[in-house]
Amino acid sequence: VWVVKIDTSGNKIWDKTFGGQDTDAAYAGIVSNDKGLLIVGQSASNKGSDKSEDNKGEGDYWIIRLDDVGDKLWDKTIGGNGYDWCYSVTTSADGGFFIAGHSQSDKSGDKSEDRKHEYDGWVIKIDNNGNKMWDRTIGRGNLFYSDASIVVTPDNGCLFTASGGYEPIKLDADGNEQWRFNYGPTACYSLINISDGRFLLAGESQSNKGQYKSEDSHGFEDF
Repeated sequence: VWVVKIDTSGNKIWDKTFGGQDTDAAYAGIVSNDKGLLIVGQSASNKGSDKSEDNKGEGDYWIIRLDDVGDKLWDKTIGGNGYDWCYSVTTSADGGFFIAGHSQSDKSGDKSEDRKHEYDGWVIKIDNNGNKMWDRTIGRGNLFYSDASIVVTPDNGCLFTASGGYEPIKLDADGNEQWRFNYGPTACYSLINISDGRFLLAGESQSNKGQYKSEDSHGFEDF
């Protein structure tokens, strides 16, 4: 994991390297309410070097908490007995974090539910010290959940989506599913909270004009 801070002109202010003895990667980061940083990703390393806990499966969510100058405050390994990848993080109103990715793990370790397909979405709520408050496994049929994205909602819940399709899924503050809406068999890679409970989804599509798509495809895959 390589974290770099730059100024508004792109000049490097500092950089930090974090890792264990195996493959580690960071996929997302966020500024916390106290101006520190939370970095999330995946690790195949056991305890050693910068990693304070052993792996629980083939690969786990790895969460690193930094202060505002990049020094590590703590790290947490969260996972089940299979491969788990973490792709997205957002802050919650109570100072904790919603973390999202995908999982191949059955109920084991930190995972409270069996998987529903080969690749499920996995959403975790942690407090400001990295302790898990709850987790939810999200899966349906043969839908492949990957490249997950998550944002906080005005009611202190969260909205989750992944590249298995354009299917935003709303969870309340306790992780209970409230609704999901399927826009079709396309791939959504990013989710942004605009304001007033509105959101922007972005990804790719191979579809022509249809129920939700207002224009025909320009080629094989379009933005």
